[in-house]
Amino acid sequence: MNKKITLLLFALICSITLKAQTQKGTHTLGGNIGFSTASGTTDYINFNNSIYNYSDKTKTNFFSIGPNYSFFIADNLDFGLSAGYSTQKMTYDYPVYSPATAVLIKEGKLQAVSGSVYLRKYFLYNGKIGIRTGPYAQYYYNKYQNLYTDLNTVNDNTQKGYTVNTGLILDLVYFPTRRIGVASNLGYLAYSHYDMKNDNQSFSNHDKSDSFGLGFSSALNLSVFYCF
Repeated sequence: MNKKITLLLFALICSITLKAQTQKGTHTLGGNIGFSTASGTTDYINFNNSIYNYSDKTKTNFFSIGPNYSFFIADNLDFGLSAGYSTQKMTYDYPVYSPATAVLIKEGKLQAVSGSVYLRKYFLYNGKIGIRTGPYAQYYYNKYQNLYTDLNTVNDNTQKGYTVNTGLILDLVYFPTRRIGVASNLGYLAYSHYDMKNDNQSFSNHDKSDSFGLGFSSALNLSVFYCF
């Protein structure tokens, strides 16, 4: 009898321990960081006139970082905030080109910041693995600069703009321990508003667009968070 009671209490404690990370009053703190570099060579061939042939060597460096925080306002329901910063630099080297193709980009720079707010409902099996989904809103601002080769700096231009996204998000979530969680985005249903202005020394244009769509993540993107 005592053995049965002991086993029952142990099972109850394990159940509470497994589910404690999504109980009301729990906080989560996490973030993501990413870095990538890539390089390649492209040959451009004009079959009608070889004077327009050229090649470029491209190198791209990308870095991103972003914290996120959430608070469980009810069991299996959290409200959260996240922020992000990213930068990307692309450099171009032209070992082969002629004056006819001299109007070429030598460098591209991107800087972006974002902020999000979300409400997510968790559906977990045994308190360990499952999905979370709910509404979210995001603001994304970016600045992109194109710098041209030395004799063509008149073509240098700067693009500044923002995107507002709102809709539903779907994540896969897993708790390997009571305190640690791992999540990966699976997809979204969202409305987006895009506003971008492009300026250089000779012209300016302003683009706006609205869209609505359903998307699924094709790449693995993991975020890790701590529960307390």
